[in-house]
Amino acid sequence: MAQTFINGGTVYRQLTDSTAAVMKVSNIDYISIPNRVFNDGKAYAVTRTDSQSFYCLFNLRQISFPETLRVMAPESISNCLSLSEIVFRSSLLPQTEGNILSNIDPSSVTVIRQGGGEENVGKNVTWNGMNVVLKTCNIKNKKRKH
Repeated sequence: MAQTFINGGTVYRQLTDSTAAVMKVSNIDYISIPNRVFNDGKAYAVTRTDSQSFYCLFNLRQISFPETLRVMAPESISNCLSLSEIVFRSSLLPQTEGNILSNIDPSSVTVIRQGGGEENVGKNVTWNGMNVVLKTCNIKNKKRKH
């Protein structure tokens, strides 16, 4: 069985010797998932979200995902009724293994992809059935609330 550990109030699941998945996030307003998390002095790149990693987080308004995120499981984000913004801090959007949103209206969520070059700023693309706004700016530096 894969090892699980808590880092900054979020539960992660070890995938390999150097990677981890987001398993469960606590009910907060904003969260920024880091590129790397540490357990017992070892660093793990956050490359995946598990199903229902963000489940019934009624206060959650913004999620910021790391550059290292590569895959999102189906229903990674479920019943987060206040969610209005998803930010990817990468020029590449992660692969999805199905619809990542469950019981959330996609039209109520703004998806922002940072990076990708100045020529792409202001262009819109569709990803996982949602409109994605391409920006190069950094998101607001919001503190994680427990």
